[in-house]
Amino acid sequence: MIFEILVFCIISIPFITQNLRNSKKIYCITIAVILIFFSGFRSYNIGTDTPAYVQVFLNSDKISLNFLKDILTKREPLFLLYLALVRTISDNYSLFLLPIAIFYISTASSFIYKYSKTPLISYIILLSMGYFSFSMAGLRQTIGYAILIIATDKLIDRKYLISVLLIFIASLFHITSLTFFVVFIVLLVPLNAWYIIYILGLSMFSYLFGSSFLLRIVEIVWADTRGYKGIEYGGISTFLLLMIVAAATLIFYPELIRYQTRKNGINILKKNNYIATDQLFTKLLLLSIPIQLMAMYQANIFRVATMFHFFIICLIPSVIIRQKESKIVFISQIIVVFFLILQLFIFTRNAGNILPFTFFWEI
Repeated sequence: MIFEILVFCIISIPFITQNLRNSKKIYCITIAVILIFFSGFRSYNIGTDTPAYVQVFLNSDKISLNFLKDILTKREPLFLLYLALVRTISDNYSLFLLPIAIFYISTASSFIYKYSKTPLISYIILLSMGYFSFSMAGLRQTIGYAILIIATDKLIDRKYLISVLLIFIASLFHITSLTFFVVFIVLLVPLNAWYIIYILGLSMFSYLFGSSFLLRIVEIVWADTRGYKGIEYGGISTFLLLMIVAAATLIFYPELIRYQTRKNGINILKKNNYIATDQLFTKLLLLSIPIQLMAMYQANIFRVATMFHFFIICLIPSVIIRQKESKIVFISQIIVVFFLILQLFIFTRNAGNILPFTFFWEI
């Protein structure tokens, strides 16, 4: 019943908050609290990787001088430090899961509040695209995702050095976050026909050589320490959905192409914030497509692709709101919400192994 409850709250609460002062903020805070409640107080067996993480937490060393010296030689040391800090305080696994839920969901909600034109749609996307479910499964990457969301916000605000630092910090929780440094190249490249051709070329490369390329990357980055070498097919439905969203964005939001910013370089984010920001989200979405395509060879590649297409939670509402007639906007919102809910209950509700859902006090 978790998704039924969450969808009901997301859709019904605006009717309560719409006439209140600061209604958008109140709505985002309310939904964030509800999501945190479900995620933070779940039982240890909710989420694909949660049982393993809880076991690692329970076996984790407590803070000591030797421990601090040891983690300096480890990969992703900040996550190990987080484990040890919580373990020093308590062996209650909810105290381990709750801060991660608070950090990720509050960060995503702040981003939605700042950049989404229709938060209701953004939260439905958060559910239907599996962004919420995965946050209860891949905990190290969930922390990394949250930091990358903040890094993107700082990038949009032209705080480039802070953004670089945040990406580096995210990599100390999960090393794949280093991939996000490509955002600085994406920011400099204009959104035009050549960018789309480049994405098509990358997609062709992914289709033809993705299997051997991924195997090489896994060997370099993870060696034999994680189970990413196994063949796990998947992600095609997500790939097709990303294609549809990208095509719809370029068709129904033509200002993204017409607003060329090459001569101003990275200063575009200050000159015309909303279009430039939507351009960045669109370019990241397009970049995620060839990455997601490689999921046909190794399903776990979606973990990297998600870093880039996460921002459709704000892009899709922008595409809808840019339509000229209010009736079209209203009808489009209803249609999009309907199909997102359909996607959730037909395709993605079982993602992340969070069903049947239980709270920690139920086991």
